[in-house]
Amino acid sequence: VSMTAIDNQAIASSVHYLFYLANPASGNNNIVFTASSGDLRGGGVSYTGVKQTGTLDASAKGTDTSDPHQVSVTTIADNCWAVVYGGTSGSGLTAGATDTTTRTTVSSNCIGDRNAATTPAGSVTLGFTGADTVNTAMIIASFAPAVASIAASRRSIVVI
Repeated sequence: VSMTAIDNQAIASSVHYLFYLANPASGNNNIVFTASSGDLRGGGVSYTGVKQTGTLDASAKGTDTSDPHQVSVTTIADNCWAVVYGGTSGSGLTAGATDTTTRTTVSSNCIGDRNAATTPAGSVTLGFTGADTVNTAMIIASFAPAVASIAASRRSIVVI
C-alpha cells in the first residue's frame, strides 16, 4: 500500500522525506523502501486516534544549523498530534529539544513527537539536539484527531 508524501527537504547532497499511511492493516506489517541509487534509511512510528480522512492537519519544513535543531508548525484543529522528522549528515540526533520525545532513531535521522495533543490549536516547535552546527533537514506535521462520534475499529496512521 503506497504511503502519502507529506513533504521533502534537501540538504547538501541528500533529500529527506516524511510520509504517512492512514488506517494501516492491523497486526505486524513491513515498511518497504525503494530507491534507484544512493544511501537509504528509514524508520516508522504508529499512532492511534487519528482522523482517517483529512488526516494531515498542517505541515512545515526547513533547515536548521543551530543546536537544538528545531522547526515549527501552526496546527489548525484542536487536539492535533505533532510529529517531527530530523535528518542530518552529521553525528546522530537525540531528544533534548523542548517538548520533543524521540520515538525512533536510524543513524543520523530521528522521528519524534510532543508526547501530548496540542490544545488549543496553535504554534508547536519540535526538534532534536546533537549534530552541532551541521545543517539538518526538518519536517513537521500535525495530524487531526478522530472525531469521537465516528465508530471505527481502528483509527491509526504510520509515519516514516
